[in-house]
Amino acid sequence: MLQAATLDPFADIKVLACDVIRLLAQSQPSLWKQYCVALVRRMMSQLSHRHARVRLAVLDAIDACVQCDDAAKCRGAGAQAINDLLGHRDGNVVPISAFYEREVRVNRFAKLAKDGNVEVRRRFVQIVTDWAHNLPDRIDHQARLLPYLLGALHDDNPAVRNLALEQVDRMGRQYEKEHQKDVLEKKQYGVDGDSTLIHGPLPAPFDVGGRPPLGSRLFVRNWARRFLAPVLVELGAWQLETRVNAAYMFRTLVIYMEDHISMSLLEVIKVCSFFFWRCCCCCCSLRRLSNWCVKCFVLLGFRFHLTYTLLNNHLHVRVCDRQF
Repeated sequence: MLQAATLDPFADIKVLACDVIRLLAQSQPSLWKQYCVALVRRMMSQLSHRHARVRLAVLDAIDACVQCDDAAKCRGAGAQAINDLLGHRDGNVVPISAFYEREVRVNRFAKLAKDGNVEVRRRFVQIVTDWAHNLPDRIDHQARLLPYLLGALHDDNPAVRNLALEQVDRMGRQYEKEHQKDVLEKKQYGVDGDSTLIHGPLPAPFDVGGRPPLGSRLFVRNWARRFLAPVLVELGAWQLETRVNAAYMFRTLVIYMEDHISMSLLEVIKVCSFFFWRCCCCCCSLRRLSNWCVKCFVLLGFRFHLTYTLLNNHLHVRVCDRQF
């Protein structure tokens, strides 16, 4: 009955049903945990509802189902549905139905990250952080959730940007507690970057607090290698909005990874060079994007790498690869 109520055409019924689901998941986890995955999969279609209050109610209900305690399996009872919310499926896991009928996967989180309502985006950032911070099996999901948290750092609303920055620092503090020995060694020996490379103001929202804390840098760096390559690929996408988001994300990764991005420096320069020249030769809207490449090169060449190293790699790319 509750599942049917979440799909009711009347908005107030949807909100009431979501409130009941949330209360039951929080008060009766031992009885409710077996229904959490099915409920999340049923409710996630309502995340695109036209009323913001319905989207907020659905978000709260999904959050309660995902974090419903399942102590026997040491995980969130509804955490299995996170992949469905992300539209993700492991490459080696193919359902039998996919061989016989069309399969459609929708990334609900990508839509929430660009939601038109500020409160929805704020709640979304808080929920993503809670899952990455509180779930017993959070390590399995942090790599997929982190890009949405970092993406909120270039949100149009300053309150959302500041909230996202606070939440990244929160994840960094947890990382420091869980890896105390490694963090202590880096602090004692000063092996995590040279502080003399950090000079001048950083772009918003880092312009107030300056260089991100050590725990935050280590946390982001730990997972950033998994999605740095897709970000570089999206810099060459044909959709303008995708390029803009990828440019913002790349700048954020450069700030957190600092000189450790040198492991992929040749590929970074190759993609950014192509992106820069392509934007300069196109319309004015694309030329404005080239400013982000310039800023990223400034961060790479004057903060985190020796300038002659950057120039040598750039010249090597231009000479050896004619397509760029």
